[in-house]
Amino acid sequence: MSDIPVRWHEPSQENRFLIGVCKTDRENTHAAIVYISDQGVHFLLHLAFHCTLIDEQLDKSRCKFLFVKPNLTSIQEDIIIYHCRRIAKRNPQIMYGFNFNPEAHFNGDGNYIDNDSLGLSCSTFITAVFRFIEIELVDINSWKHRDEDEQRFKELYSHLESVIHRKYPDPSKNIEHYEHLDSVRGDIHSHRVRPEECAAAAQCDPLPASFATCAPLGALIKAQLPEP
Repeated sequence: MSDIPVRWHEPSQENRFLIGVCKTDRENTHAAIVYISDQGVHFLLHLAFHCTLIDEQLDKSRCKFLFVKPNLTSIQEDIIIYHCRRIAKRNPQIMYGFNFNPEAHFNGDGNYIDNDSLGLSCSTFITAVFRFIEIELVDINSWKHRDEDEQRFKELYSHLESVIHRKYPDPSKNIEHYEHLDSVRGDIHSHRVRPEECAAAAQCDPLPASFATCAPLGALIKAQLPEP
């Protein structure tokens, strides 16, 4: 188990920027950013799936997320909150992908710069947002391959295939989605930063956080999450 305790925080006027994690189906997890609007309202910003970036007002009464607070200076927090507002306003179409590319990021206008990353997941969306303040959350070179991660990627690829065929039934008019499906097929063998490990990294110091730190802390976080 981790030597680092899990420190949960509730969204408030003091806790203006948080990372949330929740359980979904079949013991899977999902990660999101919580940021405060200029009206003082908290919003949940997350990549739900393929080309589905969601920015929604946080409903605490229905929320199944638990939240950790990243170790940021007040200036870093101000900048990343403003950056999240720009991304939400721009609402870029982000394809879903499996590999971890440390060059993927969002520019100052909130546009997604993919640099051949072949898409993002809910976790790598968060790591890409942090790069705007020049913070790399995880040391991907320290990450370990796990058979269960590859199995999860296979499940997600199958779901991605179903979503693309349903939402874009005519390949001739939506060739980019089918080309993306072909491009990411081989990425199911990539190292996976699980949502709870992304949340774990956010409360670590120093950064980037290693696999040896994030894996046990992520497991501790997941064990405390409420059922969906």
